[in-house]
Amino acid sequence: MAASKASEIPKLFAVTLIRSGIRQPYWEKRTLKALGLTKLHKTVIHKNSPSVNGQLNAVKHLISIKPIEVVWNTDATKVDVDSQSSSENDKPVFLKENGSFDMDKYVQHCKNESRSKSKSPDY
Repeated sequence: MAASKASEIPKLFAVTLIRSGIRQPYWEKRTLKALGLTKLHKTVIHKNSPSVNGQLNAVKHLISIKPIEVVWNTDATKVDVDSQSSSENDKPVFLKENGSFDMDKYVQHCKNESRSKSKSPDY
């Protein structure tokens, strides 16, 4: 039996705060803060792990959870990550609008970061 794509377990979740933590018990406010959900409609990325899932379950009435699909792009036309950022403060985006995570772009960015750190001048 082959596993279908729909039955695969996602490795990442996009969690969005859709209801305010105001007038909620202190333990739910504390959980929202631990998850990084401090403002309404803020989205954060979390791993699919038992500890995070327990926290998400505690505040499930306040949040929206969407699975993120990790995609390895095998196209021959790869875009350089450094050419996309316009300044040093910009961070590259690896998450597409449809909820898929571009793993090739992330790996390429990590390689570029390690090369730039290894070329630092000696004092």
